[in-house]
Amino acid sequence: MKYLLSIFLIAGLAACQKTTGSMSDYDISQETLMAAYDSDFSRKEDRIGWSQDVQLAWSRGALAKACGLEFDKDSYLSKLEKEFPEIDRFTHEYNGVEFYANYFKKYAAGFCTKERMDEAQTYL
Repeated sequence: MKYLLSIFLIAGLAACQKTTGSMSDYDISQETLMAAYDSDFSRKEDRIGWSQDVQLAWSRGALAKACGLEFDKDSYLSKLEKEFPEIDRFTHEYNGVEFYANYFKKYAAGFCTKERMDEAQTYL
């Protein structure tokens, strides 16, 4: 019986390691990221615990950074601090903008479209 429980436990842990196609995956796929971005993070599971508004702001600033749009990152972070005072600057920068910028750089060919860059510019 003890061995049977161990097998179920191991199988359960292995199942947790499988990707689910959500923003909470360890390595987010390009398709998942594009779907979350293009839907404005409308699915609760794509917001990974943050509000839709903050996800929009983080992802648009990150796209600007990753795609080479000129903007003052410090001013943008200050703007985020004012708009979302419950979140500290470090979190805005690293859990938000830098997190998404790294993924957008990884998938730059799919993300750095004129349409997305124009839309991101409106957030800066």
